[in-house]
Amino acid sequence: MRKITFCLTVIAVLLLISIWGCKKEDPEAQETAPQAPSGLQATPVSSSEIDLTWTDKSDNENGFEIERSADNSVWSQIAITSTNKTNYRSSSLTPSTPYFFRIRAFNGFGNSAYSVSATATTLDPPLTIPSAPTNLNAVAVSSSQINLTWTDNSNNETGFRIERSPNNSTWTEIATVNAGVTSYENTGLTASTPYYYRVRSYNSAGNSSFTSAASATTQASPPAAPTNLTATAASSVQINLAWTDNANNEQNFILERAPGGTSDFAVIATLNPNTTTYSNSGLTASTPYNYRVKAVNAGGSSAYSNVAGATTSPAATIPTISAPATSTGTFTITMTYPFGGYLGSSSDGYYLEESTTSPSSGFALVRSNTNTRVTSWSTSFTKTTGTYYYRVRCYNVNQYSPYSNVISVAVNATPPKAILHITNNTKYDMIDIRLNNVQHVTQSGTGILIGGSYNVEFTSSGTVSYILGVGFWNGSSRDVWFYLSGSTTVTLGSTTNLTFNNPTIGQLLSGFSTSRNWNGYYFDAGYNYHTCRFNFTNTGSWTFYDGSSQTGSGSVTLVSWPNYATIVTFKICSSCANIQLAYPFGSFMYSNGPASWPIIEYTGQ
Repeated sequence: MRKITFCLTVIAVLLLISIWGCKKEDPEAQETAPQAPSGLQATPVSSSEIDLTWTDKSDNENGFEIERSADNSVWSQIAITSTNKTNYRSSSLTPSTPYFFRIRAFNGFGNSAYSVSATATTLDPPLTIPSAPTNLNAVAVSSSQINLTWTDNSNNETGFRIERSPNNSTWTEIATVNAGVTSYENTGLTASTPYYYRVRSYNSAGNSSFTSAASATTQASPPAAPTNLTATAASSVQINLAWTDNANNEQNFILERAPGGTSDFAVIATLNPNTTTYSNSGLTASTPYNYRVKAVNAGGSSAYSNVAGATTSPAATIPTISAPATSTGTFTITMTYPFGGYLGSSSDGYYLEESTTSPSSGFALVRSNTNTRVTSWSTSFTKTTGTYYYRVRCYNVNQYSPYSNVISVAVNATPPKAILHITNNTKYDMIDIRLNNVQHVTQSGTGILIGGSYNVEFTSSGTVSYILGVGFWNGSSRDVWFYLSGSTTVTLGSTTNLTFNNPTIGQLLSGFSTSRNWNGYYFDAGYNYHTCRFNFTNTGSWTFYDGSSQTGSGSVTLVSWPNYATIVTFKICSSCANIQLAYPFGSFMYSNGPASWPIIEYTGQ
């Protein structure tokens, strides 16, 4: 037994020595870095993957390190493989992009040299049908052109196909444009005609869907040009024009003027269609002017007419007149006039006119000096107390001159006054009168009674502003119901009449504004709360709303408004019940709904 045990021990020792001896047979293989791999190949297999293969030249590597570069200069490690590996797939790459690769082996003693780098470019991505364009817009820019624009929503189109239809039903492709183009000018169209358009993108994979259709109507053809323009001087300040309208589709005529002898035309008037005459006033005497006219519409402008010119007449000479401003009874008026222009007519002379009422009206011929060419003429008058107004004009060859200025002569008279005559035609006393911010009826005054009037004198002509309060006066206090305000003009020596009336019932209900709401509310049979509203306008019309829904309309009429009344009665239709509006006009009661509605109080807002 001991011999057997001994023998087994010896055998085990010999076996370990043999194994150890085998490990020591190739010491260089265990103590050096591995050899570099060779034959590195890079092959693209998709738009995001490249396959690598190589030859393993060593038998002692622990694995391989794989690096990648975008420029064959800057490298990044992307993977480490196991021993004896000879292929690798690089994924998650960018389509259509070149990549560079290199590889080396490694073990516990170090790294091999790198392989020669290999390069490959990922495949292009698979082509898909492009996205459809949107926001197609069509705009007519002339009688023969419509411009299209749209939004490009794809990045892989070959171009765009444009189709047109006369009726939004039958379509014809009219053009293709390149990728990235987002506009198209469709020319050669018919004037005043509607056209429909749609656009889609395309590539070799197919066509996108169409945009929504867009339409536009070409503008009208430009109108025919007017002809036969003539210009005729009518006076020293006016030239009359006339022309022939040759168009049936103009929207306006544009009239232009230039100083005579120049081409500096400028627009002086825009005239309605079918107009064939125009009077150009406010011109300078003895001045030449040129004119031209053209017709226009949405399609453009016609050619200009011929140029026509005329020269305004010489300025009319105005006679002068003078006399003393005051007199005790007898005074002399002197007139002068050069009598320019043609001479020799037996009717040349002076025509003197007088007014005893106003410097602006009531004139009548009182003296004349005819059949003479004198440049100065005087005539005398003897008058009773009063103010007299004079003006003169002359007759020369075949027409009158303009009137001279008006002069006045006061004969033993006090200075003239301008009178403002105010008449109260309202239903109440006029209890407050302020003229040019000066109080004429005081807090303690009785004012102007119904049907009465009130005179205020002014020492000069001019504008007078007024604020008039209308209401009740009980002898100790007053109550204004409404005010009347505005302005008027007074003139020395004349009377200006102002008559004031009540406001209409429409004006009263609308509060003297463009509209006035009167609001109410009620509970229906189910105790549900409702709002309702009358809206009155100052013209007397009304609309009624139950909540936000309009349920009625009509016109308001006055039933009764007696003098000094504290209640005004009106109704909203000819067969409707009367409604009473009591001072201070803040509310009224009315039953204007179904039988289940209560009588509603409407309050002015």
